[in-house]
Amino acid sequence: MLPPLMNKSEETVILESKKFFQECSPIIKSPIDNFYEICTKYVKLTKPEIVGEYPDITRLLIMGYVSAVEEYLRNVFCYVINICPQARDKASDKMIKFGSVDYYDLSKIAEGLFDASSFASGKEIKSKTRELLDIDIKENSSLDVAMKEFNKICHLRHCAVHSGGILNGHNAKELGLSRDDVKSVLKPDLIAVQEALLVCYSFVRAFNQHVFEKTLERWKNKLSLITGNWAAENELFTKFVNIFWSTTDNGEIANYKKIFRKVMPIVAAKEVYPDDTAHHRTIKEIFENHRELSEIPTYINKFYELTFDEIETVIEKILYYDKEDAEQILQLLTQNHPNVTDKLKIIAYIFENPIEVRDLERNVIAMFDDLTEDLDIYEAIRILIEHCKYKFHHVYGKLFKVSDTELIDRLISIFGSISNKIDSEIDNETLAEKVTSCCQIEGTKDFELHFYEVKLVNTDIQIKANVEAEVEEKDDKISLELDILLDKDFNLTLSNVRQLQTN
Repeated sequence: MLPPLMNKSEETVILESKKFFQECSPIIKSPIDNFYEICTKYVKLTKPEIVGEYPDITRLLIMGYVSAVEEYLRNVFCYVINICPQARDKASDKMIKFGSVDYYDLSKIAEGLFDASSFASGKEIKSKTRELLDIDIKENSSLDVAMKEFNKICHLRHCAVHSGGILNGHNAKELGLSRDDVKSVLKPDLIAVQEALLVCYSFVRAFNQHVFEKTLERWKNKLSLITGNWAAENELFTKFVNIFWSTTDNGEIANYKKIFRKVMPIVAAKEVYPDDTAHHRTIKEIFENHRELSEIPTYINKFYELTFDEIETVIEKILYYDKEDAEQILQLLTQNHPNVTDKLKIIAYIFENPIEVRDLERNVIAMFDDLTEDLDIYEAIRILIEHCKYKFHHVYGKLFKVSDTELIDRLISIFGSISNKIDSEIDNETLAEKVTSCCQIEGTKDFELHFYEVKLVNTDIQIKANVEAEVEEKDDKISLELDILLDKDFNLTLSNVRQLQTN
C-alpha cells in the first residue's frame, strides 16, 4: 500500500449513536403551534450579523422550514387517525413495519405509517391526505394553490440537501427556471428566506383549516359524532379542537363551548316548530342568540312573544343542546313571564326538582308546596293529569327524556299511587258496603283492581275503575265499573257502580 500521498490518513472513528440525541419532552401544544414555535427559533438566526458571517445559513433555514412543516403534518395525521373513526378505518389497511410495535406505544402506533415516507412534496402530501384521512384536496382550491407554492420550497430544500446548493435540471424545471439557471448556487438573501417562511405558514394554515372543516363535516353529517348535545359530546369535541386550535394565532385559550355552538348543526325554526306560525322569525332569533352564547337575560323577552306550546318545543330543543341554558330559561320565565301559567310553573318545577313519588297525598303536595301561594294544589294536579292524558309523550316524554330518563316513570307513579289508594280504600268497610249496595249483590268481597282511567270533567278529577269481586257463598266473580271522585282533600268518593259481567 502506498503511503498517503493525496491527503492525511484516515482515522478509525466508531460513532455512538446515542450521543447524537437527547430525550425530548412530550409536545403539549397543538401541531400548528408547535410548528410556529420551531420556525420562531429559526427566525432568530436571520439576524444580519449572523447571515453576514455565515451566508450559507440561509440554505440551512430552508431545510429547517420544510422539516418543521413535515413534523406538523406527521402530528396532524397521527392525531386525526387516533380520534376519527373514518380516518382510522381508512388507515387500517396500510402496512407498517413489525418493528414499529417495539418503538411506539399503542397511542402512537400511527407514527409507524411514516417511518419510510416523506412529506417533502405536494404530490406526496395530497396522496397521503386522501389515503390516510380520506380527505381530498380539490384542484385550484386555496389549499391546492398554497400547497403548490410550498412544493417549490420542497424543491429548494432538495437542492440544498442533495446537490450542495447547486441547482440541477429537475429542480430547475419544477421551479419554472430556464436551462440557463442550471448550476446556479442556492444562496437566498433574507428577503427570500422570509418569503419562503411565509409560503410555509400559508400552507400549514390552509391545511390545518381544511382538515378541521372536512373532519368536522364528516362527524356532523355522516358519523353523527357531533349532533349538538354539549353534555354528551364536549369531551370528544375538546380533544378534536385541541388538534387544530392555534393559541399563537388567536391569542387565547379556546372557548370550546363557543366554538361548539358555532359549528353544531344549524337549527331551522321550521325544524323546531314545523306548524305554520307567525313566530318563526322570533324562534330563529332565539336560536341565533343561543348559538352566539348571548346572555340569556338579553333575549329572554323574545319568549314572551311565543305561545306556551312553542315555548315548550323551543326549550325541548335547547335542553338537548345545553341543559344548563334550558334550566336558566325556565327559571327566568317562571319568575318574569307576564302571562306565566300554572302549566309553565309545573313544568319548570318538575324539571328543576324531580322527586320520586310514592304516595299521592304526601308527595304530590310536596311537589307543589314550594310554588307561589296563589297556585291551588288541586288545580296543579288537575293540570298535571290533563297533560299526562292528552300530551303525555309530547310534553313530558320529549321535553325531559334527555335530562332525566326516569322522569316519565316518576310521573306514571303518581297514577300508580292513585291505584294504591283505590286498592286500599276499596277494602274499606264503608266503601265496600256502598259498592255492595249499588250493585245489589250481597256478600261481595275481596275486591281486585284491574285497571282505571283518570279523566277531567269540568274541574273535577274523576276516576273510572274496573274491579273484580268475589261473591260470598258462591263460586262466582263479578266485574264492576266504579265511578270515583277525587276531591280537593284527596279523598275518594264512590258515585256509581255498574256490573259488567258475571263469571
